[in-house]
Amino acid sequence: MKHLFLLVLTAFSTVITFAQPKHLEVIEDRLLTWDDFKGRHQSDAFDAYTFTYIDIQPRKVNPSEPIPDYKATCFFASKESTVSKEFLKNKPDSIKTHVLNHEQGHYDLARIATAEINSILAKFNYNQRRSVYQADSIFRSINNKLRATQLLYDKETNHSKIYQEQQKWDVLIAESMRKSKLPL
Repeated sequence: MKHLFLLVLTAFSTVITFAQPKHLEVIEDRLLTWDDFKGRHQSDAFDAYTFTYIDIQPRKVNPSEPIPDYKATCFFASKESTVSKEFLKNKPDSIKTHVLNHEQGHYDLARIATAEINSILAKFNYNQRRSVYQADSIFRSINNKLRATQLLYDKETNHSKIYQEQQKWDVLIAESMRKSKLPL
């Protein structure tokens, strides 16, 4: 549930790369389940962590076109995402569902950031010699927005504990998904 530490880790782990990480999943056709959280839970303070990566790769590299077409992909890191076994064992289903919805919100915010990055990347007029740096700059700008949004999400919902605020964020995240733009 606590994402401040997670966001700091995400800030350092969400980088531009050119090789797809092997242990990450793209989950777009369904909602997260607790079975997706395969990491070893090491915190007594928080019930769950959602860990995501955003990866940017050249989509096509054509010798006749020296500037690649970049694409960002959002990955759910199942081995780093964790949930407390005690939480799953002892909490009522209604609370487990509520917390899972909150964790889904974190993943959805990362997916929204990815869509926003792709929208900008598709329209950007790259300089041939600086395209990697330009794509990285776009990524970093939206990733900073994502970190701020994730922090605000946890702060305003108190990590899902303020139910009314969670409901407001659920609506905001759904609207942001439709617009493919982070709410901040």
